[in-house]
Amino acid sequence: EFTFHVKIENHRPWDLDMPFLYLAAVSVEGKDTHTASFGFKDFRMQNGFFFLNGKRIFLKGAHCGVTPAYAVSMKALGFNIIRTIARAFTEELLDICDEIGLLVLDAAATAWGMTVHEKTAEQMETYNVNLIRRHRNHPSVAAYCLFNEEKDKDPLFFSGVNLLPLMRSLAPDALFLLHSGRWDGHNMIGSASNPGSDSWDVYLGPEGHAEVTEREKPFRVDGYDDWGMGDIHVYPVIPVASYQRNRFRHIGEGYNPIFVSESGIASQSDPMGAYLANYYKKLYSALTVAEPKRLWDETEEFLEFFDLHSIYPVASDFTRDTEKFNGAQRQLLYNIFRSNPMINGFSFTSFCAENEGALQGNLVIKDSLAYAIQQGHEPLRFSLFTSERTVYANKPFEIEAVLCNEDVLRPGNYAAEAYIRGKDGCVWRKSFTLTYPENGFGGMPPLAATVLCEEIALPAGEYTFSARLLEGGVAYDGDLKFTVAEADAEIGGEIAIWGVPETAVAFLSSRGVTVRTLEEIDAAHPPKMLLVGCPEDTDGFEKVEALVQKGCNAVFADIRFFEKNAAFLQTVAGETAKLRDSTGTVYHHDHICTPHPVFSGLAGAGALEFDRFGITYPDFIFQGVEKPTRTVSAAIRIDSSFTVPGLSVGEYACGEGKYVLNNFKILENITAHPFADILLANFVKHYGK
Repeated sequence: EFTFHVKIENHRPWDLDMPFLYLAAVSVEGKDTHTASFGFKDFRMQNGFFFLNGKRIFLKGAHCGVTPAYAVSMKALGFNIIRTIARAFTEELLDICDEIGLLVLDAAATAWGMTVHEKTAEQMETYNVNLIRRHRNHPSVAAYCLFNEEKDKDPLFFSGVNLLPLMRSLAPDALFLLHSGRWDGHNMIGSASNPGSDSWDVYLGPEGHAEVTEREKPFRVDGYDDWGMGDIHVYPVIPVASYQRNRFRHIGEGYNPIFVSESGIASQSDPMGAYLANYYKKLYSALTVAEPKRLWDETEEFLEFFDLHSIYPVASDFTRDTEKFNGAQRQLLYNIFRSNPMINGFSFTSFCAENEGALQGNLVIKDSLAYAIQQGHEPLRFSLFTSERTVYANKPFEIEAVLCNEDVLRPGNYAAEAYIRGKDGCVWRKSFTLTYPENGFGGMPPLAATVLCEEIALPAGEYTFSARLLEGGVAYDGDLKFTVAEADAEIGGEIAIWGVPETAVAFLSSRGVTVRTLEEIDAAHPPKMLLVGCPEDTDGFEKVEALVQKGCNAVFADIRFFEKNAAFLQTVAGETAKLRDSTGTVYHHDHICTPHPVFSGLAGAGALEFDRFGITYPDFIFQGVEKPTRTVSAAIRIDSSFTVPGLSVGEYACGEGKYVLNNFKILENITAHPFADILLANFVKHYGK
């Protein structure tokens, strides 16, 4: 080995906007000349934030495959870093990233899915040493990451922890990150090692604080089991409830900044598109053709079984609809994470993976995602919020505008305007002075600050909340669509109830519905509708069946009834019928509603925009059911290797009446969400008259 020292006067640094490269040529007498490109950069953590060449940078990334075309597309959409989970990038891809100014978070094959065996430490060393030796001349390599989502594997984890001195000797000027997601749970070990450091240092979240080593999980969320970590993967439950949103907007408070190195919300896979694209490319392996063809067939069978082909003639019509909604869902995550000044970076779930990623099976970006990603990445932008995506008409609710600022706008006072538009034009408007503070965490201006918070009330309708900066700079993405709704003041009619809570009874009575208990009903003269909640006793089954046989419609409005009475579900919908938990995070069910009066005023025929339904959105599906007499709503989850279909609302004829199965969360949310009120009113108006 030979070592040379060369001084370059007035060198130019490599950065994202000007990726300045140098070329070294080395020749040995009698041998060929060898060349290598390189660049000068300094990438490190300070006060919990990332800094490139002395300037703070908010990381905007996604994990992705190794195709150079992906890197070019990501750069165009405003990403500034590309992440590999457990697969070394090729030299060709790194060359592209060097040239276009795209950072790389590098990880060897040992980073994910390793088993623990007698050669674990040896393989960790071999793979990571080889990775560093191959890649260390590439200025685009921002950091090397040792692990991704490894849990309960201490021998593996500590083999990586102890590898740092050797890696540092090979790359003295590199940033090392320990574990994407930090599922190891070792809170007292820091997540990062800066250039020149031989230790894992504390820069992120509550790491290093013994008082938070106790694990806690205040609500259901996938990928964030330990609140004591600073490099996290967060997959909120779908739909994203306000309590989840507000929790994520405040993580990191009281400690150090947080790196959200993975989060996202998927659309459904498009097996039809994947099959046709791969067949056209003559990729005839079982994985690329036979598997998507099977999933395509299963999706078509689902549409046929539940009579949904009139809404979606072919499978791709449905999956493309879920892609159209995905832009708003991704925008919500950008709003959440960018609005938290203690979050120093956000990595999109995936760029190229078909269902969780940004691309369709034919590698075309999904509908609505390009806009959402570009606006989400703008260095100066608004994040807007309402109390809920759907709020009550003529009742006060809160609107909030947060200005997200990557050190583009100087602290100070600026003229701004906020307004709300409905179908007939502007219904609310306010001019105000926006004050951006000077001091945030670490003595720097904050990455985000709330600049407007108002309480207003509006009549029912669809609205768009907007905010604009009138001086100082162009702030993007200042629009948020939301719904204001309420149930009809008059429903009328007469129904019977069984196990229905007082809140629902009071709601119906206030709207002119005569409510009688099951005990008060004469089976020989049944009412048109029986509303079933979750009764404590089970003595009424025979009477319910007699009422239905005589022409009553039994509407089940509380899914807990079938959790307690599984056998009854099978008598209605077939011996294989069962409840299946469909609560989703990044992967989830999408529900398709038919043109039925139950969804009047809530949605048209097709996939439901689940954010609008909020806490009323189903947590279960009815699986293995016999074909309904009429499907009102059905759901399916389409992943890369399986489908999970089921019924959400459907009618089963019995004698002169019907059983109406329903898994929307109605009765427990009466007067808590407008759509619960409207759904109940629609059920009564349709089945009770």
